Amino acid sequence: MLIADADLRDPVIVALQAIKYPIVRYKELELPARPDKKLMKEILSKQGIMITMDLGIPSQAYAYQYAQYGLTVVLMRWKQSRPKDWQEMTLAILRDGESWAAIAATTPSVISVSHRGFRARAWVNIPSSIAEGVNKNGEYNN
Repeated sequence: MLIADADLRDPVIVALQAIKYPIVRYKELELPARPDKKLMKEILSKQGIMITMDLGIPSQAYAYQYAQYGLTVVLMRWKQSRPKDWQEMTLAILRDGESWAAIAATTPSVISVSHRGFRARAWVNIPSSIAEGVNKNGEYNN
C-alpha cells in the first residue's frame, strides 16, 4: 500500500481513492506528519511504501537507516503543482504503482518518478556520502 506523506498533493490522492486505488494519507492512518523519521518508522510498521514530493528525502541519513529495515520511498519529481501536474502524477501511479510494489518487495529502494517514467535505485547502490548524510564538502547534512 502507498502511504502519502504531507507533501503529496491532495488532488492526486482524492483522484486515486475515488477509483479505489490502494493509497492512503498519513493522517488517515493517524501517523505523524513530522518528523520524517517518525513517519518512516510508522510506515515500516505498516509494511507500506512511502510516497512523497519531498525531493530531499534520499539525501537524509535517517532515510537510509530505515531503508536497512525495508523502507521504499517513491519520489514524485514534479517541479510544479498545477492541475496538469496532478493528472500526470495520478496517471504515473496508476501506470506504474504495481511495478513499484514489486520492486519494494524485492529490495528497499528509492523510486524516482517523473512524467517520463520512473527509475528505481536500491538503497545499497546509493553513494555512501548520501547514505551517511555527508555533503560534497564533507559536512554532515541536517
